[in-house]
Amino acid sequence: MDFYDVISARRSVRQFTAEPVSAEARARIAQCVAAAPSACNRQPYRFLWIENPELIRQLHSVTVQPSILDAPVVVAGLVNRDAAWRLNENDSRSIGEIDLAIAAEHFALAVTAEKLGSCWVAAFDTVRAAEILQVQAPWYVDVLFPVGHPAGNLRPFARVSADEMMKVL
Repeated sequence: MDFYDVISARRSVRQFTAEPVSAEARARIAQCVAAAPSACNRQPYRFLWIENPELIRQLHSVTVQPSILDAPVVVAGLVNRDAAWRLNENDSRSIGEIDLAIAAEHFALAVTAEKLGSCWVAAFDTVRAAEILQVQAPWYVDVLFPVGHPAGNLRPFARVSADEMMKVL
């Protein structure tokens, strides 16, 4: 798929077939995530690729998103805020979530290029998700993605026009 086709095809997918995601697709997606830029190349993020049905069932119990249960894979995006870039030692901001978001969108676009579907899920109990996945500080579970082969046809949807989205000054 051409880059611009991938951008246009990317959408939230919430229904999946039971077909597994291939190891080859997983490897190509991982390469795309590894290529994501981050502030000062700190890469304060990691991704957990979860295929274990029991872990997926447990993750479903801590979110309001039913598609978690239907997906053959759930990916958790983790961030280490302490490892992320800061302007100086007095700067209380962490750029970690921004770095993770950049890598996560690389992930979502790579999933689309593989003709798979995913959906950003942020509505979940992060403490319970960390317990289920045995994620410990300084790491934090920030986003979940159900991933799989889309079930049914994906409908086009209305978007804000490019002219409305970007103004030239």
